[in-house]
Amino acid sequence: MNNANALETGLPGLEDKLKGADILMRNLAAQGVDCIFGYTGGASLEIFDAIGRLGPHYGIRLIDTAKEDGAGFAAQGYARATGKVGVVLTTSGPGATNALTPLTDASLDSIPIVLISGQVPGHLLGKNAFQEAPVTDMSRPVTRRRCRREGSFLVKDIGELPNILEEAFYVARSGRPGPVHIDITKDAQQKMDISRVVQPRANPQYQPELFELQIDNALRYLKSAERPILYVGGGIISSGASKELLELAEYMNIPVTTTLMGLGGFPGSHKNNLGMLGMHGTAYSNFAVNGSPLNDYLDGADVKIGIGARYDDRVTGNPKEFAKHATKIQVDIDSWENGKNVRVDDFIGLDAKEFLHRLLIKAKSENHNRGYDSWWQHIGLLKEKFPLGYDANGKDEYGSEIPNQYAIKRLFELTRDRNPIVTTGVGQHQMWAAQYFLVDRPRKFLTSGGLGTMGFGLPAAIGAQAAFPDEMVIDIDGDRSFWMTANELETITRFNLPVKVLVLDNSGHGMVRQWQDGVYGSRYVATEVRNINFAKYAELFEDANGNKAIGSERVRRVKDVECALSRMINHKGPYLLHVDTKYEKCLPFIKSGGTIRDIKM
Repeated sequence: MNNANALETGLPGLEDKLKGADILMRNLAAQGVDCIFGYTGGASLEIFDAIGRLGPHYGIRLIDTAKEDGAGFAAQGYARATGKVGVVLTTSGPGATNALTPLTDASLDSIPIVLISGQVPGHLLGKNAFQEAPVTDMSRPVTRRRCRREGSFLVKDIGELPNILEEAFYVARSGRPGPVHIDITKDAQQKMDISRVVQPRANPQYQPELFELQIDNALRYLKSAERPILYVGGGIISSGASKELLELAEYMNIPVTTTLMGLGGFPGSHKNNLGMLGMHGTAYSNFAVNGSPLNDYLDGADVKIGIGARYDDRVTGNPKEFAKHATKIQVDIDSWENGKNVRVDDFIGLDAKEFLHRLLIKAKSENHNRGYDSWWQHIGLLKEKFPLGYDANGKDEYGSEIPNQYAIKRLFELTRDRNPIVTTGVGQHQMWAAQYFLVDRPRKFLTSGGLGTMGFGLPAAIGAQAAFPDEMVIDIDGDRSFWMTANELETITRFNLPVKVLVLDNSGHGMVRQWQDGVYGSRYVATEVRNINFAKYAELFEDANGNKAIGSERVRRVKDVECALSRMINHKGPYLLHVDTKYEKCLPFIKSGGTIRDIKM
């Protein structure tokens, strides 16, 4: 039974007073929730019981994970893959505090999730009761706020819950998305009240006509430009603006570079795509924006339009030197981003989709499609002189010979026709995935950008797979990042989710070790490890009949990689492939706070 029908049918007690937990369920159904990720506990037992009793009626599925942070990242994977609000449910105290990391992660990446936590009874608040913690005070700085509306709510009166829940979902998904937290005392969950349902509110309608003059100016800048570039971030994906971006880039023949969060917002294999920008972005995208050694760094973009990107430090380096020869226009729905990190010449506080739609209309009305031929000739030369590449020869000090880039590139080539959803952990493998796995569609590359949370990849894959059970979902992970949440293999087993896990094992914290090489005299403190055999670890998980639940194997030689990847891809259920890889530096690399002149290739 779907959510809408369930609300209109004669379920028991539809016209009567119900428990607060049951009222919560009805309002979650009204918000279109079809999946909840959580971990149980005493202060949330009423809600979990309500899910067990009413979830099937409302079409709401529960995926209980191995730990609360796994639930939070799974809800993120669901939200990032679908564009809908992900829901996390935990108990009080440590249950809620364990969920604060994924909440903060969602905040930095503008991902709409709602954390619902149980709390001790109202009369025990502030008395250091068992498993009590002031989690609304903790979550307030990292939750989404809209105007004067808070992003963190403490519910002590169940009569307030329907309106608060509706407000929470509205705040989470409208404008610039983000996380919201609702903490519900146990007595509020148990109290009987009128079964009241508040229907979801429509997202606000923006008035693009207020920005007509600024859009005119943006087109005027492009018309006068010799070397324009579009710099786009996750806002392209959040606003559903990928189609408009593609049309504009093709019509005006403008090059596009993306942030890590913007990958997939513009087709990765498109001829106009210069790849990712910033610390580990392609050399040619960085040279195109900032200038290149071919002409003493004076040949960078002269007009740069940033859309739905927050100009974070991993992209800009030294903000005073970022795109210093360009007229900079920033388009962002969040006015707080205006000049926050980089001073811009014009800020347009408009939704990315609306901006691109209006700009394209104006460009076509003026028949402006110059082509910028000399600019493209220069970019072609940059690509020829400074391509992506890696060392395919020799072994490292640990005896491994498999290049990380090779494994990722072959995975991309073998799965390209299937358009898989890819998640990643955080570290060198994440950057190599961004460089070599060319995602062509939005919501197909899910990664922790702003917070850089190790352990994100596996639970995020669970959320994406729960949302799209028939699609291929692959977690590209590093050895230490995978180990952070490796216990979620149990969740994969229990729910028979066919997630594929590629673990690239370079025997430690590769990214931190790279910094130790460059800054700390190659003193490897707390970054070198000898890992267990992850393929053997996966064999520990059994199905209900005692059979091996996860296919797995380990490879150590280059010649074995392709066949092993094929076996993983074609396996019907979950699969873990452990690949021993070389320790090598992730290049290109621009040091933190550096400039384009500091790039190492």
